Amino acid sequence: MFFKILFLSILAAALALSAWMFIFRRKEPAALDSKLSPLDGLYLLSKGDRSGALKFFIALASEGGSTPADYLTAAVLMRTVGDAKGAVYVLESLLLRRSTPPPIVRLSIGELILCYRIIGNTHSGAGCINSVRERGHWDEIILLEAMIASDRGDYELAVSKFQRYQKITNVDLSKEISYVHLNAAMKSADRSFSVKQLKSALKCYPANHKAFFTLLSITEDWELCKSAVEDDIIRTREDRIAIENICYKLSKLDELIAILVKKTEAGGAHPAAYLFLAAYYKKMGEAAAAAAVIRDYINKRSAVPVIKKNYIEVANDPFLTSLFRQEKDYFCSACGQEFLDYSEVCQVCGEIGSVNYKL
Repeated sequence: MFFKILFLSILAAALALSAWMFIFRRKEPAALDSKLSPLDGLYLLSKGDRSGALKFFIALASEGGSTPADYLTAAVLMRTVGDAKGAVYVLESLLLRRSTPPPIVRLSIGELILCYRIIGNTHSGAGCINSVRERGHWDEIILLEAMIASDRGDYELAVSKFQRYQKITNVDLSKEISYVHLNAAMKSADRSFSVKQLKSALKCYPANHKAFFTLLSITEDWELCKSAVEDDIIRTREDRIAIENICYKLSKLDELIAILVKKTEAGGAHPAAYLFLAAYYKKMGEAAAAAAVIRDYINKRSAVPVIKKNYIEVANDPFLTSLFRQEKDYFCSACGQEFLDYSEVCQVCGEIGSVNYKL
């Protein structure tokens, strides 16, 4: 939610370059080979054409007529069309420029934090911090310092920085702190330390999917397997396979299947429960039972993409398989973007833990 609010505030500030009514009084934007104006890009943006707007701002920059606000708008658009890495280069260069005004600096720091979250590293953020510090103080710098510390492996410093920012602003950063603990666990060869860090990650943010399944792979705990099913933590085919293998090793697979049957018969179960059962029946050679499970979900609920794909796979119909292969199974509850594959972090808005099956 924090990143969603941050994204909306950045975009709103960038769009404030022109009056709303003036945008709508404009005619169609000029051709790319004529003299460009930021209003042409904003006109396209107001019509929902983000890709077209981005082309205008890039062309404007190539002419040398862009203001810092134009560069910020272009960076936001680059991230929203899937080029977070390109946005990072624009934002870092913007922050390194001495002429960038303070309001744009603050908004650029916030946008840069979103992009770092998406690409998974802080690139050359340290240089930006040094440059920005010389021109003033913004609380958002603490967030950048926390992310850089985590990237470098100084997890204690990262947690303290996030906690400090949380105390100053009253913004909930439990997700961010949880992922610092997760990173610490992933980088350590000490099993007991990793387990401790993963438990801390889940204590901060119980829905941390990666921390949950990393802990499960280390401990192979039956209670965690049950929790994954009962609390609808399963998101991917790999999740189902991991739980099935662990339960098989623990001689608990029949017990887990019984829980799934009870859960689906009661109605309202998550798609993952039906998919787990169908996959199990198919593996056991019971294709009719697998198809029946999927049909049961379709009858009780709508045929969401992941369910349709699984039913088609069970039915083994080549035409239907090709028809639904490219349907997107997942979406982000924060920004609404749809995806083919699951991701811990939304690749458009940077929100953590917001990607789930489309229901």
